Amino acid sequence: MPPANPSNPEPPPSQGFTCGMLAPGLVRGALARLVSARQDPAELGRLVDQYAQTALAEGADPRWLFGTLEPPTAGESESGPNGASDAGPRSAPEGGPMLGQVCMLAASPGRTVGVYVSRDAEPIDLPSSFEGARLSRASRDGRAAQRVAVVEFARNWLIARSATGAEPAFDLAQALIEPHHADVREALLRAGFSTLAELGYMRTEVPRTPQVVPAWPPGVRVTSLASRGWPASTDLLLRAMARSYEGTLDCPALCGIRRTQDVLASHLAVGAFDPALWFIVFAGDAPEGCMLLTRFDEHETAELVYLGLGPPLRGKGLGASLLSMAMTELSVRGATALACAVDGGNEPALKLYKAAKFRRFARRVGFIADVRATGRVHD
Repeated sequence: MPPANPSNPEPPPSQGFTCGMLAPGLVRGALARLVSARQDPAELGRLVDQYAQTALAEGADPRWLFGTLEPPTAGESESGPNGASDAGPRSAPEGGPMLGQVCMLAASPGRTVGVYVSRDAEPIDLPSSFEGARLSRASRDGRAAQRVAVVEFARNWLIARSATGAEPAFDLAQALIEPHHADVREALLRAGFSTLAELGYMRTEVPRTPQVVPAWPPGVRVTSLASRGWPASTDLLLRAMARSYEGTLDCPALCGIRRTQDVLASHLAVGAFDPALWFIVFAGDAPEGCMLLTRFDEHETAELVYLGLGPPLRGKGLGASLLSMAMTELSVRGATALACAVDGGNEPALKLYKAAKFRRFARRVGFIADVRATGRVHD
């Protein structure tokens, strides 16, 4: 792991804690902060084992853990290899500093890094120690201050890391949280993130029999990547995606931060890519939109990864026709359900999916932060 080099200093000693990257000895305690603690102890331990193995696995997508450490309480040693006078965090046996709030960064395809933040509920629900790490039970105000500090530390660490040209490179930090997690929402906003959208996760059944697909309007053609050759059709798909972003109501705050090829990389990482289920919509010879589907055969389900049309094709009923086409393609392949995520502010998309009998089953709120180094220019 590269050394932490944030542009802002550690919190002053008067705040009673320090921020830093956590050493391996604190990984299990930190992950215990991040997983749901509404489990019996054996289940909690199993979940932490699962996360720890992923976080420490050689060759896995990199993950970084940051945390706040409080000095020993009165009467405990304040020096030694694990004491508060150390240059950086270490594992914390009895008498050492206590682990407070935690932020994990996890690399994702397309120059994006996921952000996961500990919550208020965990210091109440978890035992006072976990695998050698003593866990802080600071006041609610103290936990809030630590949570803001560690998220800001991680964000600034990403920006400083970007300036060095380290790989993997990241442009965007992104967090998805439950709408009622006000503690994490406050920390993200105070640490420099902005609200992206409230996302609705929707699902509908795939009919058992193929659907009648309406005829395309004059001049409109829809072809699969398989029929055009993959990856030879990559450039056409990128052009279609770029056109669909013009004036989009689907998470418009992302425009200008993410490159189209990075968005494509994130789409390709969803499920098992099948070029026969990715389609480009043409107006004449110009690629003006696309529909991207992926199957999860083990669950007999599918996901509508993306559906977008450029300005010339909007308002013509093509979205409904494309969904009918999707149902036919999935029906003959044995899928039983189709799911998607939609920006809650995208009224045309919501109307389209509701007409196709999609029903919402979950909600999340997305937050983003641009973590590109100042002045960096993409090629």
